[in-house]
This record gives sequence, C-alpha cells and structure tokens, in this order.
Amino acid sequence: MSFSQSGQSTNLISTLIAEPVSPSVVEPVEEAVTTEAERISDAKRLENAMKSIQELQNLASEYGIADIFQDNGGKTLQLLILLGLRISPGREGNDAIDAEGKEYELKTINIALNRSGGVTSHHHLNEIILEKYRRVEAWYIGLYEGITLKEIYKLTPEMLEPKLKEWEEKVKLKNDPLNNPKIPLKLVKKGQLVYSYSKYSNPK
Repeated sequence: MSFSQSGQSTNLISTLIAEPVSPSVVEPVEEAVTTEAERISDAKRLENAMKSIQELQNLASEYGIADIFQDNGGKTLQLLILLGLRISPGREGNDAIDAEGKEYELKTINIALNRSGGVTSHHHLNEIILEKYRRVEAWYIGLYEGITLKEIYKLTPEMLEPKLKEWEEKVKLKNDPLNNPKIPLKLVKKGQLVYSYSKYSNPK
C-alpha cells in the first residue's frame, strides 16, 4: 500500500487527540491551581479548541466513529483515513472494512508508555473471537509515541497464527476466556511497514 500526502494531513488529529491520564498518577487537587482570570482565559481557549474538535468529530462521523473521545476514536480515525478503510457497521466483529467489503483488525499502542509491552487483543478472548481474527484480510497495528503516529504495520492472520494457536490452547485448557492477551511488539515489527512518520513527514 502507498500513500501520497497522507502523512502531511494528520496535524489536526495528532494535535487534538491525547492519551487519557491514569487516575493512579494524578494527585488530588486541594486548592485552585489557577486564578479566576486564568480560568476565564483557559475557558476561551477551550471554546476555540472545541470548535476544531467538532470539525474533527464531523469527519469522524463520516468514517463511522460516533465519539472521538472514546475507545481511541481519534487514533482509529487517523488509521482509517491513511488506510482507506471505514468502520464495520455495528463494530460487533472486526474493526474495519475496505471498498470491497474485506475485513480488517485495527489496533493501536502508545509505545511511549511501555516500549517492552505488547498490543492488546480482546478483553474477553474466546474461540469465537479467535476464529474472527483468523478470517480477516489483515491486521493493521499503529505504533504511537504519545499522540504521534510513528508507524503502521500490516500483519496477515498467517503471521499471527502461532500466537492465535497459543491463545486457543490456553482458552481450552482454562475453559474460560482470556483477558487481553498481548501481541509482542517484536512480532508486530515482523509485519509489513506500510506507514512511517519519518518518511512522510520528511519527503524527499
């Protein structure tokens, strides 16, 4: 897959979409952190930013994303646009479809938070979900540093089959679904690199 100027059209998305902050790393606020004048100024800045966010939401709605603030909505939108996909109707199965109706799994990971971690799969992974994973055309996995998309890798179900088989055996052994088993980043990077921030942000 090739991209023309796609890498140059993501500034609005990468500027607006931020990772949620875990409550465990936030200290309770015991007193106001801004003056009244500062809060008024910030409220005006927020109002202006929300106008741009509404434009982003309007775009996201065209791709089947109802709320860019939920479930990595903004990052998913970025992948959909770059890859020429749309959200699958209902999103009960696989994440996205192309113009021919082929299905794809979309995943994102913020490697700035955990460079040795892995890509989450499904919070209730069972044999039915595993079979859906095997039937997709491909998996696209976006690697982010904070809010900046760095790379997108394409992996076929055949490449993931050893991991899928491992999960399947665990499900059968436990007779219970697995909770978000991870795809190692080392495996992800064996896939086809279809987007690189360095390439598209610094065209020759």
